[in-house]
Amino acid sequence: MRGEPLIGQFLPGGSCLHRLDPRSKILATFLLTIDVLKAQWPWEVLAMGILAGIGTRVGRVGLLQAVMPLRPLLFLILFSAAMNLTTPGPVWIRVGPVGLSRPGVLLALDTVTRLPILILTASLLVWTTSPAALADGLAAATRPLGKLGRVGRSVQALLQDMVFFAGLALRLIPLVHHSFRRVRQSFLARGLEVDTGPVKVRWRYLADMTVPWLVDILRRADDISLALTAREYRRRAGYTLLHVRPWRAGETLLAIGSVIVTLWVWRGLLGHGLAVLASRASP
Repeated sequence: MRGEPLIGQFLPGGSCLHRLDPRSKILATFLLTIDVLKAQWPWEVLAMGILAGIGTRVGRVGLLQAVMPLRPLLFLILFSAAMNLTTPGPVWIRVGPVGLSRPGVLLALDTVTRLPILILTASLLVWTTSPAALADGLAAATRPLGKLGRVGRSVQALLQDMVFFAGLALRLIPLVHHSFRRVRQSFLARGLEVDTGPVKVRWRYLADMTVPWLVDILRRADDISLALTAREYRRRAGYTLLHVRPWRAGETLLAIGSVIVTLWVWRGLLGHGLAVLASRASP
């Protein structure tokens, strides 16, 4: 499974990104994701792509490992780009009988570059952060709510429950994938043409594989339920940390760098807002 990472699957490693506090990575991912959506095409988007590429290099994520999770979304990306090609406007490029406008071509190129960069930026967080560490970081982000009185503590407990089950879901992603691969290997071991037979036969085998796959998933869910019951898990009981991670210089540098990139991407809007404030303050 190391060679075929999934979206949401943790890749163990010893890089500096793996060792950073999850709170700093959550903050950086949140800011950079917004920056990718706001960035102007092409230069700002390409700059964000370079940053994402540097992140994969620093996190020691191989090129094949970074591209593999894009395969399930390739159709969506290409379909979105094709829809953007239909943008009306004067014909700029003619491909046979089809005329393409300049805005449509630029929007299509924007789509095929921005969406993969967005997915790669978000994937870096889960690739370099274990589900337990990610849940701890999200739970730590809710601590300020506990200082807002009874209502704040209630909201904090609710969010911590959501964080707990989100972390549990992240842990189950590779298990569900491994369960499907095991069922598929059992079909292949019986000589069934799961991958090479006619399309109609492969769809029938896929439907047959669904039954044992779901049974195995439900069995795992039942085991998790029994484990939670045995540990007397209660909703809104509060989230405690087994290991408290220190905030070091690396986390500070990552947070400052993310803020600098955000200010650079939003410089136009910030400059306009400052100009408006200055004009109102002047007599």
